[in-house]
Amino acid sequence: MDKNILSIDIGTSSVKISIVTIHNNSYEIKSQSKCYYDTQRIRANNLPPNYSQQNVKIIFEAIDNALKSIKFDGQIDSITVCGQMHSCVLWNHRLFDEPFDPQNLRFDMISDNYDWTDGRCNEEFLKTLPKPDSFADKVSSGFGCATLFWLKRFKPDYLNQFDRCGTIMDWFVCLLCRLNIVSISIHNAHAWAYLDPIKPGWNLDILKQAEFPVHLLPKPVESNVIVGQTQFQWHSIIKPGIPVYVAIGDLQAMMFLAFKDNPDAIVLNMSTAAQICRLLVDKDLSLKIPRKSQLPIQSYDYYPFKNNEYLLVAPSLNGGNVLQSFMGFIQSTVKCLTNNDLTRTEIWEKLFHQFPTEFSNNDQSDEENFISIKPTLFGERHDLNSVFTVNISGGKQPSLFNIINCLCFELIQNVFNMMPNVSETIQNNFKQKIQTKLICTGSVIANNPILQRSLLLVIRRILYENNENKNNNDMLLLSNLLQSSLIDIEYVDKCDADVGCALFIVSESK
Repeated sequence: MDKNILSIDIGTSSVKISIVTIHNNSYEIKSQSKCYYDTQRIRANNLPPNYSQQNVKIIFEAIDNALKSIKFDGQIDSITVCGQMHSCVLWNHRLFDEPFDPQNLRFDMISDNYDWTDGRCNEEFLKTLPKPDSFADKVSSGFGCATLFWLKRFKPDYLNQFDRCGTIMDWFVCLLCRLNIVSISIHNAHAWAYLDPIKPGWNLDILKQAEFPVHLLPKPVESNVIVGQTQFQWHSIIKPGIPVYVAIGDLQAMMFLAFKDNPDAIVLNMSTAAQICRLLVDKDLSLKIPRKSQLPIQSYDYYPFKNNEYLLVAPSLNGGNVLQSFMGFIQSTVKCLTNNDLTRTEIWEKLFHQFPTEFSNNDQSDEENFISIKPTLFGERHDLNSVFTVNISGGKQPSLFNIINCLCFELIQNVFNMMPNVSETIQNNFKQKIQTKLICTGSVIANNPILQRSLLLVIRRILYENNENKNNNDMLLLSNLLQSSLIDIEYVDKCDADVGCALFIVSESK
């Protein structure tokens, strides 16, 4: 029997909605819509540069507009929601006392959405927080519990006006179902810190001892739990009585789609941020996940996925957001010097026309060293002091293409550096003539030939480092081997979290 699922992804820069019809092991997307947030209104202008808060009213308006654009005449069987992990929103339960009216929602009872890029919790502050009792025993700025600790310490009066909290997706689920008790999936609770996903449960004793506002914490539940039913009509698509599942993480939703047919693959996702992911299956329940504080390199994490499966993730804060910022810099420079307005699309198209399609001995990204870029514009969770730098040596004058070419290369190199065992796997597989499957998801890399070429250069460097005869001829030979079946790179533009979310929930609910 077919199941029609309305699936919603509340992201960092946009809302995506799909109607996914699932029949046995196949699925069809019946309708889709996407609405970007109003960038002029989504963030307040008077905040310190390291604060990152989003106006929930603007997010709600985007959801409303996206729902309005969905075209579907059938019956919706259930609603699934996913979105930006780590985020934290607070509200007062009286928000749901009045009948739902999208035009008159009481946003004065809702805080901003403190998102995953928020940097208010500096290193000194984080050192004052207690250590979580979990394999994820390192707390970073932008994590929900870190944000709540900060508000308790520096804005207690502001915090006291709220009595509920959750991710932006949990707030939305509560809105749909008019829920008084907030539920949070293990995915998103783990991303807040101070949760043991194996038990599972919050570290209540540790939090209480640190005077954390534990009364605000949502209830952790498994990812396949129905938490309520819709209570009102909203446009033509949402009617009363539709079951709504607890919201899950957008990363897990995307990775479910990516690993669906390729569980042994390496997945590189480049959207607003960037991640490299691998799937770990604990078949005999013998996997012992090390505590993060004990890892020799603390740039990767273990995320709960489903059943006895985990994601090994290197989560970089720097991806498409860095390229977006650099394009903004070019736009403002062109405007200042010529009074001409160029769109970001026009700039990219001009750059695409300049890049070579073949490897050569004079490959600038990999061979020349007169320009180097450290691409960590937004820092990294494992290195809060990381900054964006550009170094040009030898008195040379790089072109704009040289700079963007180097930036794309270093962005990909950065995320590969965060998970060394990926490079080791590629090297070992290549040596043993075993195919390495690399799936690249996200529109940022799927539609950008400069990034795609940079990925090949990064892989070539990985193989070159493992090669005993390091000379230019070997470099050329290796670049040709990249075209062989030993390195299988697949670019997937449509690996949408909203679609993955629907499939994930259905698979877990069987």
